[in-house]
Amino acid sequence: MEPYRLAASQAYRMPQAHHAPPPEVPTILLARTLPATTICLQVVVSAQGVVERAEPLTGRTGCASDGAPTDALLSAAASEAVLQWAYRPAAVCYYPAGRTAPSPGDCSGAERVEDVAVTLQYAFTFEVIEGQARVRQGRAD
Repeated sequence: MEPYRLAASQAYRMPQAHHAPPPEVPTILLARTLPATTICLQVVVSAQGVVERAEPLTGRTGCASDGAPTDALLSAAASEAVLQWAYRPAAVCYYPAGRTAPSPGDCSGAERVEDVAVTLQYAFTFEVIEGQARVRQGRAD
């Protein structure tokens, strides 16, 4: 997917997740201590707001990619959750010449709003301490 450059009379609205169940630590890993392990995914969201695919980001600082068996299990858990997500799609907002968006991400007053596909990157940090599982989510840098 190629980056898009906006014209002065265009604005961009980020996608907004409206259904995003969090990943869960796989049951097989709950019986042990799992140090904080971050799995990064690249997520492709269609112009309809549907997650088309989720692929592991490897070789990135802070993202697990050493091939440990737990990495594969955690990556599968993250991908399984993300594939269920649904978004209000990203959009390019087109304004008449000389007008701009009222605020960033606001398409009100636009002549035309075109939903577009987008690629997002997420980081999920899984850990189990004394039988307590925790998953934190953020953006992958």
